[in-house]
Amino acid sequence: MSRTHEKVSFARADIQDAIQIGSRLFNENIRQIKRFVNVFRLQIYISDKRQLLSDDQQTGLSPDQLAVWVAWQMRWPELTRQMMNPLEKETLTNLLCGLADKIEIDSFNNNGLDGRLNGSVDDLIEPYFKTAAGERLKPFFDNWLRDQEFLYSVKYLEQYWSGEKPLDILLDLPHPMDLTHKAPMTSSS
Repeated sequence: MSRTHEKVSFARADIQDAIQIGSRLFNENIRQIKRFVNVFRLQIYISDKRQLLSDDQQTGLSPDQLAVWVAWQMRWPELTRQMMNPLEKETLTNLLCGLADKIEIDSFNNNGLDGRLNGSVDDLIEPYFKTAAGERLKPFFDNWLRDQEFLYSVKYLEQYWSGEKPLDILLDLPHPMDLTHKAPMTSSS
């Protein structure tokens, strides 16, 4: 087995753990979990090829962070699209960073998530809703803020929202929709 295949092998414990973490973000929806595993599998190879993967969570992209990001893109694609817009990225990441500061995750175990928002987030959200991007997402945010998987993901990816790790590393990866939709066949003349 080549070094690349060993590094991203699904037999590795950290890759298996990452799949477990990402899979828990889909509320036991088997179809979505299967799709997640397929997309994650491809993303892990792409990330390795681009030399983004690291065993050190403090300096590089770890398999579990990649798994949460892939799940994030699949579950909340509206937010990913806004992050890719340079005019909306800073405002949204500031909001997510502020939310992450207020999220307490007690555990993430076989019984699911045990976490909560610590205090009101109105002071964070209201300025965001005054932007064009915020207006479009306002109907979703009430549900997202009650969604344990959303809160967990925001907290888990906190290093990217705060700028400790470059968010562009994640945004430069192919979007799951681009990986799961086949390009139309064209005929050559």
